[in-house]
Amino acid sequence: MSAIQHYSDEPSTLRMRQSIVAQNEARTSHNWAYTSEDNRTIQLSQSDLSCRRIFKGQWCIGGRFYCDAQNLPQVVRRTITINEEPCVELDYKSMHPRLLYHLSGAEAPSDCYDIEGVARGKVKKIALIATSTSSKNQAIRAVSFHLKVNAKQAGSLLRMFEARHKAIADSLYRNAWQTLQNIDSKIANDVMDSLTREAIPVIPVHDSFIVPASKAQQLQQAMYEQYEANTGMLAAIG
Repeated sequence: MSAIQHYSDEPSTLRMRQSIVAQNEARTSHNWAYTSEDNRTIQLSQSDLSCRRIFKGQWCIGGRFYCDAQNLPQVVRRTITINEEPCVELDYKSMHPRLLYHLSGAEAPSDCYDIEGVARGKVKKIALIATSTSSKNQAIRAVSFHLKVNAKQAGSLLRMFEARHKAIADSLYRNAWQTLQNIDSKIANDVMDSLTREAIPVIPVHDSFIVPASKAQQLQQAMYEQYEANTGMLAAIG
C-alpha cells in the first residue's frame, strides 16, 4: 500500500519511534564511506544513513527498515568503512524459508537454497517468488519472467522446490511475505536495539547488518540471541 496512512500514537508506536531515532543517531554520528566502482571514495550522508520503517497498511504487515545506503551493490558494500575502519556484513542464511520452518515448529535444512542441479542463485529467486505470490499460477508466471524459462520449466522448478521443502509446502503461494517481513523486521529492530545500547552503529540491509569489523563478534551474538528470542529456534548466520 503506497499511500501514507494516518494513525494515532500509542505506547507500541512510541517505542518504535524511539528505537528508530536512537538507532539513526548512533549511525549518523559516525563517518561512513565507500569506494565506488570507479575507485572514488564517497562519503555517506546523514540522509543516506537515516532509516525508516515501512508497513503495508497494518502494523502486522511489512515493517522493514529502509535507507538509501542499502541500495549500494553488495560488491560496493564490502568496501564500506566507518571512521576509516573496515566493516563487515553478516546475514541470516535463507531467512524466509527458514522462518517458515521455524514458525511451523520444524527444524530447517542447513541451507534452504541447496537443490541438486539448480544454481543457488536461482533457488533463492524461486524461494522469494514462492513466498511472495498468492497463487501457484502467479508464481509460475513470475519464475518464467525472472529466470527466462517457459511455463513448463517454471512449474518444474517450483515442484522441485516444493519437494525439497515438503514441511513448508502448504505455506507457499499464500503471500507469506506479509508475515515473514514483519517478523524479520522485528528481529532486525531487536538486533539494532541491542547493538545501539552498546554504542555500536549498524546499517541494516533487511536480513543482514553492517558494523565495524572490530564489532563482528558482538553483531553475531546479537543476531543469534534476537532470532532465538523471537522464534524459539536457532539461526543460521553467514
